[in-house]
Amino acid sequence: MKLGGVGAWWPDAWPSHWQRPVFWFDPDVRFTFVGGFLAAFTWWVCTAGSDQMAIQRYLATRDVRAARRMFNTSLAANALLWPFLAVVGMALLAYFRTRPDMLPDGQTGLDSADKLLPIFIVRDLPVGITGLVIAGLLAAAMSSLSSGLNSACSVVTTDFIDRFRKRKEAETSHR
Repeated sequence: MKLGGVGAWWPDAWPSHWQRPVFWFDPDVRFTFVGGFLAAFTWWVCTAGSDQMAIQRYLATRDVRAARRMFNTSLAANALLWPFLAVVGMALLAYFRTRPDMLPDGQTGLDSADKLLPIFIVRDLPVGITGLVIAGLLAAAMSSLSSGLNSACSVVTTDFIDRFRKRKEAETSHR
């Protein structure tokens, strides 16, 4: 809003520090579209087929159709999330280009690119909103951490402790 609209986020010319788009493989460039697609595809195959939290989500569904629907919903949500995050990054870059005084002394937007969002949250959002954003980030981090710990504990308990623990006669007679 402070920049004058979405049109102000997009650069007029290709910035010199940006890599030119490359479609096919080129060992001299950091990112190509084909390489990015293969990396994302490989990541999704590995995550969807072996991540403990993903497997628990599949097993929590009532049937295969519901599991497929959950997987497709996850794919669609991530397909929407990546462009949204790219737009947020473009907006932050444009904001700090027009307001370099908001950066710490001696820093530029390129030097501290990973710090732009936290700097924006702390310095430019209203006080109540800043607290809500930080609380939301902490809640999401704690939720992900607790899910991972729960999954790891379930695997250790089921695959190692229960397998090698001597059972009492009363426990085995019910089966």
